[in-house]
Amino acid sequence: MGSKFNKLDIEKLRAKKDIKGLIKALKHEDSNIRMFAAISLGDIGEEKAIAPLIQSLKDEEERVRNEVFNSLVKIGDPAVDTLIMALKDEKLEEGVKFALIKIGEHSSRNLMFKYNNQNRDTKIYYINLMGEIGDKNSIEHLIHILKDIKSYEKYDRKILISTIKALGKIGDERATDIIHDLYFRFCRSQSDRYLTELFMDVIINVDRNGSDFLVQELSSNDCKVREEVADALIKMENQMAVDPLIRALTDNKGDIFRKRASEILYRIGKPAVIPLIQALRDEDRYLRCGAADSLGKIGDERAVNPLINALKDKDSYIRLEAAKALDKIGWKSKGGQENVYYLIAKTKWIEVSKIGNLAVFPLIQTLKYGELDLRFNAAEALGEIGDERALEPLKQSLKDENEDVRKKVSEVMVNMDWNSKTDIISIN
Repeated sequence: MGSKFNKLDIEKLRAKKDIKGLIKALKHEDSNIRMFAAISLGDIGEEKAIAPLIQSLKDEEERVRNEVFNSLVKIGDPAVDTLIMALKDEKLEEGVKFALIKIGEHSSRNLMFKYNNQNRDTKIYYINLMGEIGDKNSIEHLIHILKDIKSYEKYDRKILISTIKALGKIGDERATDIIHDLYFRFCRSQSDRYLTELFMDVIINVDRNGSDFLVQELSSNDCKVREEVADALIKMENQMAVDPLIRALTDNKGDIFRKRASEILYRIGKPAVIPLIQALRDEDRYLRCGAADSLGKIGDERAVNPLINALKDKDSYIRLEAAKALDKIGWKSKGGQENVYYLIAKTKWIEVSKIGNLAVFPLIQTLKYGELDLRFNAAEALGEIGDERALEPLKQSLKDENEDVRKKVSEVMVNMDWNSKTDIISIN
């Protein structure tokens, strides 16, 4: 074809639907002509142009290759069979692969149809390509491959890995059950770190409640499994992981399980802060305690005021955790009643007594609602301060259920210079 051949000539060939002429133009010395020819063949969509277009994916000019690629995608379904066959040519493989991915559903359908008649390496290639295409119509086919693996004692590890990865990329919840089944087979019963990590990633993508499933795996006795679970949850870094971890702080599997959940929340960091602050107000004491511990480890200043409020919690264990969390954050009291509550939480009774009248109200609350040892020490501290506002609460505490507290209250009131001494009732 002569060098004077131009775009106008290509337009004439296109108008006439002269496929042979346009195919011939694909080999023209002028890259512009080759490019316009490729575009025209794609617009016409004639099947005879498919093979020549595929060969033009080897063109030395990138802009020509791009238009050839676009034309093959335009032709779509009729081009798929020829494109699949062209995968065997290493020089064409990359362009052909991306054309098949772009075509999408028709490509995956043909790959599934041809799958069983292929050798092992080609099957693996097809599976990987189905994952890249991401067509949800291929889910059942991939699940079937895994069911075959499940039903046999011997299995092909590479096919297993490729299929799991493909399902993870597509991310359809229909694969949840088979993924869980194979996880228990290959990750619970076999020490295979690579497979465990792979399954964790895929579970997150295919299972709507994947984070709940992974959090429960923190109870595993296998430290490698726990490490992979932790890594997978940390990678998520969003509410999907945070919520089930916070719920795990209340779990009845024990302190070790709750500590593992708390540690991961700490490693997730800032995305967990607001949900943990909200958890400080929950009715469950384990949750409040775990939330305070995690907030202290994270060290975000947004938690300071909520933790100061938690110093007034009805549960001394939560108050202590809140105080320790504030210490970890680096909070320093500016004085006032918040300092009193902090010192009471840390059971620093001598320092509380030295504060004087400002400490009376928090001590009265502790006398009424605190645990046994706290009531005892609160009474003693109120005696040291000697504020008359404590008189009525101390009188009420003469009826305390614990004899040691009643004795301490009686002793405090006798030692205080109040006119009400004679009103003290016998505790014996």
